[in-house]
Amino acid sequence: MIKQVEVNIDYILMLVAKYQKTHYKDKEILTTIEKSMSARLERRSISDLTREIIDRYLAEREEMRHQSQMEALDRARKLREQIREEHGGQPLDIDVVDMIHRMREERDEQILRAGSG
Repeated sequence: MIKQVEVNIDYILMLVAKYQKTHYKDKEILTTIEKSMSARLERRSISDLTREIIDRYLAEREEMRHQSQMEALDRARKLREQIREEHGGQPLDIDVVDMIHRMREERDEQILRAGSG
């Protein structure tokens, strides 16, 4: 039989102190406190509670990452459309090799001027 570990009251008090430091604004800490109290009353294991909290955190983090990626794609689409409009609806016709060559030459000139100045 696996012995379940009772949530320690010191842990709950530490969470309450953390929550106070956030000026009662961090709802995630409040949720953790509530779940810890519930676990203490239900005598759930800390490992089960920890797994649940970590799973929720990872799901929220993944959602935030996905939302951030979608926002970046949206910004890129808007920028692409803006550039197209500025060029009469035509895609840019750039010789990338030539552009890189010119940028290197400009950088070489900057370095030479800085070295001789």
